[in-house]
Amino acid sequence: MFRSACDTVSTPTKSLEDALQARIITNMNELTELLNLPQDHTARVRLASQSFSLRFPDSLLPRVQRGQISDPVLIQFLPDERELVKTPGFSEDPLSEWKSVSSESDVASRYPYILQKYSGRALILTTHSCAARCRFCFRRYFPKDRALFPVPRDAVSLGLARYLQEALKPIQADSTIHELIFSGGDPLTLNNDELYGLLNYTKSLPHVKRVRFHSRVPVLTPARIDEDFPSFNDFNDSNELAPLILHLAIHVNSPNEIDESVMAAILRLRAKGYVLTSQTTLLRGVNDKLEVLLALYETLINLGVVPYYLFQLDRVQGAAHWETPTELGRTLIRELSARLPGYAVPKFAREIPGFPMKADLSVEKTLK
Repeated sequence: MFRSACDTVSTPTKSLEDALQARIITNMNELTELLNLPQDHTARVRLASQSFSLRFPDSLLPRVQRGQISDPVLIQFLPDERELVKTPGFSEDPLSEWKSVSSESDVASRYPYILQKYSGRALILTTHSCAARCRFCFRRYFPKDRALFPVPRDAVSLGLARYLQEALKPIQADSTIHELIFSGGDPLTLNNDELYGLLNYTKSLPHVKRVRFHSRVPVLTPARIDEDFPSFNDFNDSNELAPLILHLAIHVNSPNEIDESVMAAILRLRAKGYVLTSQTTLLRGVNDKLEVLLALYETLINLGVVPYYLFQLDRVQGAAHWETPTELGRTLIRELSARLPGYAVPKFAREIPGFPMKADLSVEKTLK
C-alpha cells in the first residue's frame, strides 16, 4: 500500500539538524575544544573556512581520535589552508556540470537540477544540503540555486505532488529513462515527507524501474535512518511482478567511519529492502594504503554492502593535496583482487566530462 504524497506543503520543512537527528558543529573553536586539537590550527584554517565553511555532525565525534589533527575521519571535513592554493589542471567545475545546466537548450535552462550524463538514467540534484562538508567535494562551487528543494516560494501553493509533476516534466516525457539517481548535496537530508513525495512521483512513471540514492548520511548521521524512513514495501505490493527497485550507494572512505551505530543503520536499510552498494574516493592520507582498504571492504561485505566504485579524485580546485597517482590506484586494485572475493573488489574509475560511461582506470590505456 502506498503512502499518500502530501497534498499541500502545510508545515515548514524541518531544520537540517531535526531531519538528521544530529547537531551540526559549524564553529572551529568549538570543534577544536571538543577534540582537543592544537589551538594554532584554528588560525591556519580560518580563510579556508570562509570560502567553504565547516560542517561537522556531532555523531562523528566518537569516531575521531582526540588530539590527532591527522585523524583519517577528521581531516576529510577539516578546513585546510592548502585549499587556497590554485593548482593548474584543477577547476571549479571538474565534471563540466555547470556547462550542462547552463546550456542554451530550453530543457536545461528551465530544469537546471536535471543532469542526464548517461543513457537510460537521469540524475536529479535534489538539494545542496549535506550532513557534513567534505573538503574534496567536486560540487563545492556549484551554484546553490540549482536544486529541486527547497520548494520555491511561488510553487508552495501547488502542493508537493503537483510541484514534482511540474518540476520533473522532462522525466515524465522521456520513456528511455529507466533509472532516477537522487543526488545533491545529499538527498537524505530531505525529510521523510519529501522522500515519500519523490518516490510516489517515481512510482507513477511506468518507464522508471529503479531509484538510486547517493548519500553519506547513513555513515555520518546514522540516526537519520529511522522507523519512518521509506522502505521497499511502501511502494510495492507483494505480488507485483515489476517492483520499483530502491538502491542506495553509500559514500564511505575509511573503516574508522563505521561504528556500531553505522552498522545498525545499514542493517535497517537492508531490512527496508534497499540494494546497498558503496562508493569510495581514493584520498591521500585517508585510504591510500592496502590494509586500510582491505579493512573497509571486509567490513562492508560483512554488512551486506557491495563495494562498487573506488574513484580517482575529481580534480576540483582546492583539492589537489588529496590526489594520489593513478598508478597507485591500479596497484591497490590488483592487491585487493589477490586478497578479497571478486564481488568485494570495486571498480577503479573516474568520471570524464563527455564520456558515455565512467572511465575504467584499472588498465593503462585508459585516460589518466
